[in-house]
Amino acid sequence: MKSLIYVHGFNSSAKSAKAQVLKSIMLELGGIARFRAPNLLVYPSQAIVQLETLIIQLDSPILVGSSLGGYYATYLAEKFNLKALLINPAVLPHKLQSKVYIDGQDWRNEPLCSVDSFGKLLKGTYGVQEEDETFAEDYINELANLEVAPPTDKERYKVWLKKGDNVLDYRFAKDWYKDCDVTVDDDGDHRFADFSDHFLKVLDWAELTK
Repeated sequence: MKSLIYVHGFNSSAKSAKAQVLKSIMLELGGIARFRAPNLLVYPSQAIVQLETLIIQLDSPILVGSSLGGYYATYLAEKFNLKALLINPAVLPHKLQSKVYIDGQDWRNEPLCSVDSFGKLLKGTYGVQEEDETFAEDYINELANLEVAPPTDKERYKVWLKKGDNVLDYRFAKDWYKDCDVTVDDDGDHRFADFSDHFLKVLDWAELTK
C-alpha cells in the first residue's frame, strides 16, 4: 500500500478539514501508519526539509497539496518523481500576489511581488510586525527558490480547481498545469468543501488500495 502525505496551505494546519478526511480514509483502509500530515514550519525552506524527511522515510509517497501546499508539493513531486494531487494550488506565489489574470498575458515573467504586499499578508497570520521587511523579503526569496517549470506528466499529476475560489484565481493554475490532468468545477470555493466526495475517485490512481 502506498503512503500519503498531506501538505497544508498558508496559515493552515494538520487539523484542516481535508487532512482529517484523508486521515479517516487511511484509517479505514488500514494504512494510518503510512499517513502523515505535518504542521509545517513558517519559512518555506524549513517546511521543505520537514517534507523531504518524510518522503525519504515513507519511500515514494503520494502527495496531496492544498493552496500553498500545492506549490510545495509540485516542487517535491518534480524533485523526487512522485505522484501529486493538487487542490486549488498556488502558482508562483512569489510573483503573483494580488495579480489579476489576463488571458494571453505572459504573466510567468512578471517581477517578484513587493515586500510591502507580502509583509501585509504575513502580518496577522504569522505575527510579523509591519516594519519587519527582512522576514518578508526572506520569505519571498525562499518561495522563489522552489520554482520549477510547469509539469507535463498527466500520469503523475491531478489538479482540482474551483472556479469559485475566493482566494486564488483558478485560471493561473489551469494555465500552469495545462499539460496535466486538470479538473475544473464550476462552483465551490478555496476550501474545496466537497473534498471527500471527490477523493474516492482517485484511490486506484493513488494506489492506496493495493
